[in-house]
Amino acid sequence: MNNATRFAAIAIFASSFVLAASEAWSQGKYKVKVDTPAAQTKYTYQHVLDVGDMPGHQVRMYEIQRTFGEKGPVYRGVRAIEEFNRGQSDMTNGNGRSWGYSVTVLENGDKIYGQFIGTIWTVEAEAGTKQTTFTGTGTYVGGTGEFKTMRGTNRSKSQIQMADGKVVSNQTETEGEFWFEK
Repeated sequence: MNNATRFAAIAIFASSFVLAASEAWSQGKYKVKVDTPAAQTKYTYQHVLDVGDMPGHQVRMYEIQRTFGEKGPVYRGVRAIEEFNRGQSDMTNGNGRSWGYSVTVLENGDKIYGQFIGTIWTVEAEAGTKQTTFTGTGTYVGGTGEFKTMRGTNRSKSQIQMADGKVVSNQTETEGEFWFEK
């Protein structure tokens, strides 16, 4: 291969990366970070059933309401005012999995829809107490109004306090990115 052919091949190869990068950039990806203290999180519904196959094995359905206030996350210039997570868990002695759906309500009335899945684990902490943690991933799957074509991904970590098999508080950190399909 002579120098002119080699130069042309490199130029074509490099321009394909520039085109791919500019196409990704034109998707307009946005970052989002949400820190929700336990005081802004309320369990509005929990139903726990013992499975009965072994001690400590429970399934649970729940609804979590998060109210954000002035420090709520902003999605494309619109502040979120509250979020509802409706899900279920399957745990043995505080260890297992959880999955469900989310609806984020924005101050303009639009909603953002999502799904999540993750793992819950409980370890012995100081002075015989237990520390329960949820880590998971989520996807944004659409919404209403200008958020109809919203897509994206996020990662969450929650510190959970449990008593008598039910969650009494939940502090969550979430971060991710989203974009709008054309």
